[in-house]
Amino acid sequence: MTTPSLPDTPCYLNGEFTPLKDAKISVLDRGFIFGDGVYEVVPAYGGRLFRFEQHMARLARSLTELRIPNPMTQAEWQAVALKLVAAHAQSTGAPAEQGNSWSTSRSAAASRCATTPCCPASRPPCS
Repeated sequence: MTTPSLPDTPCYLNGEFTPLKDAKISVLDRGFIFGDGVYEVVPAYGGRLFRFEQHMARLARSLTELRIPNPMTQAEWQAVALKLVAAHAQSTGAPAEQGNSWSTSRSAAASRCATTPCCPASRPPCS
């Protein structure tokens, strides 16, 4: 069985910029295992972010509802988004329409049976 190759487009993962084909997440990441995370897309048209403040407000509300700490400030998110837009434009030769897809999870737990902030006493202790 052959694995389809991923494009060489820019990616930001866990604080680092890397080609998408080299990006790796932990198999213990709660977003991967349980879908415990938030997904947001910030489109860019002609190299400019579209309704960035509104997308950041929705991301912040969603993270708050799930009690996941926001890993970056709005200014940091914007800096990452703008760098990805510029890197994509450089790799393709034009600032085309694109979507910055962000998945923010609770991260990898020390063990698979770690409790979440919303229900710390709802599970029996792990053995």
